[in-house]
Amino acid sequence: GGGNPIKGGAELIAAFARLAPGRARLILAGRNVERLAGLPCPGIEVLGEVPAERFFNLMQQADIVTMPSYDEPFGLIAQEAMALGKLLVASCSGGLTEFTDADNAVIVRPRCVDSLQAGLEEALSLCDKPSRLIPLLARARKRVEAFLPARTATALEACYDAAF
Repeated sequence: GGGNPIKGGAELIAAFARLAPGRARLILAGRNVERLAGLPCPGIEVLGEVPAERFFNLMQQADIVTMPSYDEPFGLIAQEAMALGKLLVASCSGGLTEFTDADNAVIVRPRCVDSLQAGLEEALSLCDKPSRLIPLLARARKRVEAFLPARTATALEACYDAAF
């Protein structure tokens, strides 16, 4: 999510620091995440900006993807994570609310370390319970199908056809 304060990186680090030591590893990748390096915590790796292919590979290897933004205009990374079958922990803010809810992601309050910590704990617990995780991930993947480029292009064409 980058080092911009509205992306919630400081809150993510604070929430992660409250987890049991060794329970998880946090990788921060994105433009200017180095700004968060002043908030050290064991188990955190700060990569900074990486090429798109490496970012995508990191996301494919992850069990959980977090987007604790204060306000997210759209949330393309969240949709990509859901399409890849990754468990998403996301704030209930902005464009994220268009496609995420408790039925397909772990939802947290923006700007709230306590909520984010609880969401991370819930996500880690879900990873240990495939009978609950697999259906949630299937619902997430189905939800983001509505946002596939081919579908949105067709819908946009229909809007233009109707207008002209």
